[in-house]
Amino acid sequence: MSDHVTTTDDAPGPVMRGRLRLTRMPALLLELHDSAATGSLRVRRGDVEKWVWFRDGQPVFARSNSSDDRLTDRLLQRGLLSRAQYEAAQELIANKGARRSGEVLVGAGLIRQGALDEALREHLLHMFDAMFLWEDGEWEFDPRGRCEETVVLDTPAAALVMAAARNRIHMNELWAAVGSAAGRPMVTAISPGDLVHSLLLTPTEALWIGRLDGSQTLGELLADFDTDERELLSTVYSLKLVGALKMV
Repeated sequence: MSDHVTTTDDAPGPVMRGRLRLTRMPALLLELHDSAATGSLRVRRGDVEKWVWFRDGQPVFARSNSSDDRLTDRLLQRGLLSRAQYEAAQELIANKGARRSGEVLVGAGLIRQGALDEALREHLLHMFDAMFLWEDGEWEFDPRGRCEETVVLDTPAAALVMAAARNRIHMNELWAAVGSAAGRPMVTAISPGDLVHSLLLTPTEALWIGRLDGSQTLGELLADFDTDERELLSTVYSLKLVGALKMV
């Protein structure tokens, strides 16, 4: 993490700090993954703060102070709460005290535990997606932070990056990271099957692994009539970021 500043806090390690304009969220996520980091990451932009907990390099939980990241809103959007239940939930949560929102909803009979667990994992993915769009902000990683939640995210870190590239990251940012259309992308990983698994590639994305052998430029690959630019660029971007591809 070339832009971080370390302090001399007590064990298990120093607190690291930096800015997202120097290390964007996808790269930061993968650096923490590659270093098998355990702790809490706090990301702040203006008045919005988000926290991500890591366990052995795997992001397992997230929390936010933004009203856009409310769990009840996600449940309403998915149809797991009716409008009347949503209003009741808002009142219950406002008076929940130390209890978690999910516990309040299950205890009041507004949602089943199984449905809540599934919705919570989707909710965590949504919070990650929003952070991938931040072009600047402050981040701080504290290795003393621990996650005590029972329902955690089990999506691989590389797959979170691929999902963001597939759906959220702007095309101009993908192009800036990938480079010129004259470059020839070549997969350097020994086991393509492991890439499909770690990135959770779709069948059509997985087909690119065999084609990215350095024999064609990006421009030539994009010239094929059936090539989806977003699909190709997001695949190349993610493979390059995880160190499984180079431009030759």
